[in-house]
Amino acid sequence: MNSPQEFGSLAKANSSDYDIRLIVSASKFPAQIIKKYTAQERQRMADVVISSADSFITNRSKNDIFPKLVLAPGGWNEYRIHKAGGTELVQLDEWKGVDTLAIHHYYKTIKRFKIRKKHDEIPIGWGSALGSQLGQDKASKSGSYGGASSTNPKSRGYAERNTPQWDVRNYGGAITGAGIPKFYELKDLNNKENIFPLVVSVRKSRNKLVTTNRNSNLKMGKDFTVLDNYDTLERGTLSNGDMQAITQAEVYFQRPWELEVSGNQINHEHGSLFSPYWKTRLSDDMNAAKRTLVNTESALMN
Repeated sequence: MNSPQEFGSLAKANSSDYDIRLIVSASKFPAQIIKKYTAQERQRMADVVISSADSFITNRSKNDIFPKLVLAPGGWNEYRIHKAGGTELVQLDEWKGVDTLAIHHYYKTIKRFKIRKKHDEIPIGWGSALGSQLGQDKASKSGSYGGASSTNPKSRGYAERNTPQWDVRNYGGAITGAGIPKFYELKDLNNKENIFPLVVSVRKSRNKLVTTNRNSNLKMGKDFTVLDNYDTLERGTLSNGDMQAITQAEVYFQRPWELEVSGNQINHEHGSLFSPYWKTRLSDDMNAAKRTLVNTESALMN
C-alpha cells in the first residue's frame, strides 16, 4: 500500500530533479478499499486469542506449593503457601498480569465457649505489569488473574503498587499494539479479483534537462536530425519543454504457486489483509478513455 511513497523516495534519492505525483483519478487508495474492524469484530478476535493462549498465560496459580506445616492437628495451627497469578485482556486494549505468593496461617481460637476459625495472609512475593493502548489501567481493582484476587487478596493489593519502570502506571504513556490491535480488512470480500491500480507521473522540468544542446558540454553538428534537437521540438504548441513519464502499477494478491498446488489439486486463496501474499507489478492495461483521463490530470498538475 506504500508503493507510491516508496517509488517517490527512490526516485528522489537518485536525483532531486524529479517531481513525483500520484494520478488520483486513475488510482485507488487504502481508504477506498479497506475498513477497520468494529468493536464486535475485535471481540471475536479476542475470543480466538484467549482460547488459543497457553494455560500458563491465563492461570499460573497453585495451592500448597510446599507441604503444609502442621503445628497443631485438626486445623488448630497450620501454615500453607499459595501462589496465584495470571494475565488477562482488559477492554480489548490492555494486557495485564498479576503474580502473588503468600503464606496462609490457618488456626482456631476459643471465644465465649465457641471455637472460631481464623485465617491470616502474609504476603511474601508480589508484582504486576501492564501494557495499554489507553495509557492507563482500566482494571486496578477488577479481574481474577488466576484467582489472585480471591486467593491472595492482600498480595494482589501490594502487586498493584509494585510495578516495573516501563509500566504505563508510572509514566502515563500508551503502548502501541497492546491488547487486540485495530484490525483492517478489505471492504469487499466478495470481490475475488482484488487489483488496485496506482498511476504515477514522473516529471523533469526543461531547465533541468541534460540533452546534446542543453545543459551539456556536447556540441551538436548541422547534420543532426530534428529529433536530436530538443530546442526545436519544444517549440510545439502542446509542449512546455518539460519531460514526463507515466507508469501504472497494480497491487494484487497471489499466493505462491508451490503453495497453491497440492498433488493434482489447486487450492486457490482469495485476497485478504490477514494474508501476506500481496505484490506489486507494472502494468500497461489502460484503455483510451483512462489514458486520456490520466494525461488530462497530469497536464492540470503543471
